[in-house]
Amino acid sequence: MKVPEEQQFVTPQGYEGWKASEKLEWLWRDLILATEYSAVTRPDLSVAKPLVMAQIAGRREVLSQSFDRTDDLMDPTRPKMIHQQGSVGVVTVEIDAGSGYTGLLADSPDGGGRGLMRMSLALPPKGKAAFTPGFGLKVLISGRPSVDVLAMNHTVGQGRDFNMFSNTFTHDLRDTHKELRPPHKFMDMFFSRASTQPRRLVIDDFVATNKAGDTIAEPKGPTRLAFVPDSVVRKQFRTREPVDFREALAQVEAGSRLYEIQAIEGGGDPRPIGRIVLDERFVASAGGDRLFFRHPVAPEDRIRS
Repeated sequence: MKVPEEQQFVTPQGYEGWKASEKLEWLWRDLILATEYSAVTRPDLSVAKPLVMAQIAGRREVLSQSFDRTDDLMDPTRPKMIHQQGSVGVVTVEIDAGSGYTGLLADSPDGGGRGLMRMSLALPPKGKAAFTPGFGLKVLISGRPSVDVLAMNHTVGQGRDFNMFSNTFTHDLRDTHKELRPPHKFMDMFFSRASTQPRRLVIDDFVATNKAGDTIAEPKGPTRLAFVPDSVVRKQFRTREPVDFREALAQVEAGSRLYEIQAIEGGGDPRPIGRIVLDERFVASAGGDRLFFRHPVAPEDRIRS
């Protein structure tokens, strides 16, 4: 279960207190670009072995890290179980005027922010296995831990559609699926030990602080967010089915709009409030594959026994 020595990346001393721009510079230049894979060194898509998953699932303190860890990098002693290989790009979250929300979902100048998006697959699409894309979004905050969200379109994926941008993603996947594959069932069981709603992640942190690190006294946000792929980038993937998704992502140009951000309140209709724009190209790297994205769950969903 030991992580190879060359992958034991750690953030510098005092990193959390840095300005958001300083954190982004270190993560992008010194961590991700400095360890970019070549066509020869890029690892094959994989998932942790069942024995490794079982060992991690048996350690409650390791499981709790998924919800409580605030570092931007994985614990050096812990391997990733799923979403092991991915590609990372620098992005800007832009929020429109009049959003009606607080924190990072407020409009300029307090809302929005810059950070990293890591796109990956839950499981390798081998044989007839479904293609299961998702992303982790990390908005960097000055003097405080980053704000993270993880999103997918469906825990069972999208069949043999190999387009990373075919479907709308969200962080709340509570709908049940009888067709879960064994690894999905294991992960569901794994997180059920610590959360009564293992497929629901929340966005409380997005409205409780702004990019300058200020705490919002009366946070206000939607029930959930939806991320709708931009039509231009969706079309860009139509002819890339046989290609490794990391190669296809590398062709997305800086400046491209990736997703429209939509807010949903209760059972109401989605309302556009902003977008995610790619600032720097997607890169597959050893450092990028050690990024950590916290799984934010609602306090009432936590199991702490």
